Amino acid sequence: MPGSERERAMRGRMNFRPINSLAFISASYLGRGTVMTEERIAALWERFRGTTTRRVQTLEAWYAGELDHQAALTDAHKLAGVFGTYGRPDGSLAAAQLEQMLRSHLEDAQGDPRGDPNVPQLLDRIRACLA
Repeated sequence: MPGSERERAMRGRMNFRPINSLAFISASYLGRGTVMTEERIAALWERFRGTTTRRVQTLEAWYAGELDHQAALTDAHKLAGVFGTYGRPDGSLAAAQLEQMLRSHLEDAQGDPRGDPNVPQLLDRIRACLA
């Protein structure tokens, strides 16, 4: 559930602040003063959909035990950013949560995140953002 107490706490720890994706894309990629239309954003999303899909597949392969944690961490981080940029805050938050779990495992030698019962739900939320 996106508004759960756990997610609100996670947002606070990670300084997660939803941004206006239109303004962010305009200022960051196209230069200040450029106005993005929904059509242009949709075209950019389509352009990068293949890369984004491959990153989701990396997370699925990691969860199946086929890839290491570092590969999953890298792609979870990138997915958190791309979903936030393209106006998919639920996917961005789910990817950021998975990234934090992976980072804790790698830096603090905490348990394998694949054993966390919340990981399948996070992956479902991430997959849903590809539509």
